[in-house]
Amino acid sequence: YGLSILSAPGTVVYTQPKAAADSGAPFYPQRMLMGALTLNLTEGVLAAEYTLVVQVRDLVGQAQAESRSTFRVEK
Repeated sequence: YGLSILSAPGTVVYTQPKAAADSGAPFYPQRMLMGALTLNLTEGVLAAEYTLVVQVRDLVGQAQAESRSTFRVEK
């Protein structure tokens, strides 16, 4: 999967197109892969509302999906 962080107006402030990948080779394709995400914020991050965008790719089924979630940084 890949991820991006958008500012309130929709500007991309961070992106990582290949945030994670599965290198396993099971006999049958897995239906789900578990993942975890940690955002380490630096001192310079402005207190504001942001949107986390996660893009997932199914390489076997040739499909893509996207999920968005809003969060707020407070100081």
